[in-house]
This record gives sequence, structure tokens and C-alpha cells, in this order.
Amino acid sequence: MEKVSPGSVLLCIFTAGLFAVSILTSKFVYQYGVEPLFFSTVRSVFCVAMCSAFILVKGGEWRMPKPARAYILPMCVMLLMVSFGYPTAMKYIPAGLATLVFYLWPMFVLIISATQQREFPGIRRFSIFAVAFAGLGLVFGPAIGDVRWEGLAAATIAALGASLFCVIVPKVTRHASSMTINIHTNVVVGLILFGGAVLDDQLQMPTAAIGWYAMIGAGLLYGLGMIMIFYAINRAGPVTSSILFNSEPLIVTLLATVIFAEILEPVQYAGILIVVVSMMLASARTAVK
Repeated sequence: MEKVSPGSVLLCIFTAGLFAVSILTSKFVYQYGVEPLFFSTVRSVFCVAMCSAFILVKGGEWRMPKPARAYILPMCVMLLMVSFGYPTAMKYIPAGLATLVFYLWPMFVLIISATQQREFPGIRRFSIFAVAFAGLGLVFGPAIGDVRWEGLAAATIAALGASLFCVIVPKVTRHASSMTINIHTNVVVGLILFGGAVLDDQLQMPTAAIGWYAMIGAGLLYGLGMIMIFYAINRAGPVTSSILFNSEPLIVTLLATVIFAEILEPVQYAGILIVVVSMMLASARTAVK
């Protein structure tokens, strides 16, 4: 089973932080007229550009090795599930509920990994995941509001895509570098997203300079996050890294209280504490044996 070093824990939390800040930056992008499909396309472009620059400077393979080619299409589908599912969920249900349902994906990782290994993960590990999810429930519970099945379905699809992606990363990186994988997957995903943006008339550019700065910043953060997530999953393992990635919505929540002056209720602070404790347990050796 996975043994996690402090460096691996910090790497997972750092990666989650990159995506968290990217999400907050995206709020400014949408405020200044950019639509989700076009913005998702821009993020894919930044990821491809950053990985290409790395290969040009440090060297590496541009072509996917034959053993890794079979993973490209499934990984593209998984990324699209997240790219389409999460924003769609936000459209139909409150952001808090969408986030809560989406973060079922660490539990999905646990179930998928246990099925592959044909080994019951144990009551302790299930309990850690359940406690973490309960903590997120306290954090986002006050913002749940009305429920529509379309939003729940979209968030569940996104969660399934994220969990499958997390499980498949260690398999594909045996044959290809994260840079090469990111280039090939994001080219395909970016083209599909761009096609959707064209068909749905979502090619609007930012209406102010701050929108441009935010879009560029979010693109850089996303690109770096997509690079780092491969290293994080390989270092900590799919199961443990998935629960450590629960820090992402917590970072978003805490930063939002500072940047946007959002006020948290006492129960939300309790939820944050519960998730932090569960992550500490997940990263402890006794929790991953």
C-alpha cells in the first residue's frame, strides 16, 4: 500500500492550491464577459504551451510511445467529463452543492482502487474518507439550496471523470512523461472545447484589462497544476492523493473569505477543521498501510 512522505503531502496540497487559486481567478474572468467553453479552451492552450516549452528547453519526447497511446482517448474523455460536468452542475445547482457532489470523487477512487486490487480497503480508510466528506458537507451545507437532478447528474459525471483520471495516471506515466501526455490530451480536449465554443457562440473576449490579466493568470495556474498533478499522484498514490486534494475546496473557501470578504458560519469552520484532521490521518503511515 501507499507510504506517504511529508514531501508528497506538501506536493499534493501545493497542487490543490494551484487549482484553488485558478478557480478564484476564474471568477474575475467570468465577470468580464468570458464564457466557460472559451475559457476552458484557453486553459488547455496554456497547458500545451507550457509543456511544449519545457520539452524545448529540457528535452523530451513529442510523440506518445506505443504502449501509452491506448490511454489518450480515455484520458481525453475523463478530462471532458470534468470540463463539461462541473460548470454544467454550477449552472443548475448552487455552487456549494456542486462542489460537495463533485468531491465524492476521492471515495470513487477508493472504490475503483479496491476493485482493481481485489482487496477491501479497510474500515479505517473508509472512515477517513467518510469523515472528510462529512466535513465538506459542513463547509458547503449552508450554500446547498435548491436541488435539480440535471445538476446532480452533471456533478456526479465530473466526479467520476476525476476519479478515473486519478487512477489511470500511474498506469500511463509508466510509458510516457507527464509533459507528453498533457500535450496530446489537451490538444484534443482544447479542440473539442473550442468547437463547442464556436457552435454555442462563446468566443467573447474579456471586456476589460483585469479580465485579460485574470484569464492569463488562471491559464498559467491551470497549466502548472496539470503538470504537478501527475507528480503528486505518482508520489502519494491515487487513494491518498485524492483525499489530500480535498484541501482544494478548503483553500478556495478560506481565500474567498479574505479576497471577497465572504463570512463563514461557525459550522463551516468546524467542517474545515474536520477535513484537515482527516487529511492528517490519511497522510499518516498508520492510515495508509
